[in-house]
Amino acid sequence: MFLAIDRVSKFTYVEFHDRTKMLKGTAFLENVIAAFPYAIHTVLTDNGMAFADLPKNRNGISRQWGPHMFDRLCLAHGIEHKLTKPYHPWTNGQAERMNRTIKDATTRAYHYPGLESLKAHVLAFVAAYDFAKHLKALRWRTPYEAICQASTKDPSPFKINPRHLIPGPNRRWIDAPPDYGPRKTLYNRYVRWAAKGAWIDLFHALASAGGPPAQVLIDSSAVKAHRSASGGKGGSATRPSAARSGRTTKIHAMTDRDCRPIAFLLTGGQVADCTAGSAVLKQMPAARILHGDKGYDSNAIRGQVEDNGTMPNIPPKANRRWKNCISPVLYRDRNAIERMFCRLKDFRRVATRYDRNAVNFLAAVCIAATVSYWL
Repeated sequence: MFLAIDRVSKFTYVEFHDRTKMLKGTAFLENVIAAFPYAIHTVLTDNGMAFADLPKNRNGISRQWGPHMFDRLCLAHGIEHKLTKPYHPWTNGQAERMNRTIKDATTRAYHYPGLESLKAHVLAFVAAYDFAKHLKALRWRTPYEAICQASTKDPSPFKINPRHLIPGPNRRWIDAPPDYGPRKTLYNRYVRWAAKGAWIDLFHALASAGGPPAQVLIDSSAVKAHRSASGGKGGSATRPSAARSGRTTKIHAMTDRDCRPIAFLLTGGQVADCTAGSAVLKQMPAARILHGDKGYDSNAIRGQVEDNGTMPNIPPKANRRWKNCISPVLYRDRNAIERMFCRLKDFRRVATRYDRNAVNFLAAVCIAATVSYWL
């Protein structure tokens, strides 16, 4: 895994390569230059073969043909290449700490069936870190927000508008290309289609195209609501719930074992999983096994799942007198729905609710799920 991090904004870029060769390091630097929206003036690397020759070979006969390929690319873009001190415990500290942060959130916390799922989770985590993680070092701003504020103060170092970097349906309506028409027209069309259920119907049509899955996973995730999401018309059913911890909305979802979402339901943040689970289970396809956490351990949920011809694989609560059976081996696959929520919350519009109307927010969730998993 190759990693690049900006020492000021903490913006991170990650790539996976099968080997750490000279060509791989040069290709990674080219992609870093294209990924960062501003000009890079200094690069600090270790003494690996992908970035520099070994200290004993730097003055060898092969250097008469020119510098290392990584140094050539740096010279072509006006970048100063610095190296850490060889054979010394001092290293590139920020990059090493970011490597540790990624490992703590992925390989040390989850089990992956294959390399591709690991790569997808790492890339999703890095995207969430760049666009949704509020860092104390940045005065509780995200790396993306820090870059946008820097571009507003001094746009001269920037090659492109950094607001165009947001992945998926996260951009403001004002940032839409002019070929799409006026921003007010785009927003009105989005709201009308959301009211008619066009976005939800599109999501359900794609999710059901492959047939019923063998295993279904159910869970929920709380979402903070922005202050602009309060005061919507339609009563309390369309507004985020107000609690001591703040305005929140809870997204209830079902997925298959490959992280692909099947159904969504929005409730207030105070609604328990077992209460909203009966409404979510009405959308459950014919499956053999349903995985859920202890929040769904109720007699009503188990009876509804069994009436559908599905076996509930739900761990029992500690206060149950009679403990239901559970398969720990099959239960390991339940982390797929957690990774699905992490991927959806990479989108700024899903990680924080800005919509006053719940229909518009649910439409944004369905669009993010469709783009991420079903297209």
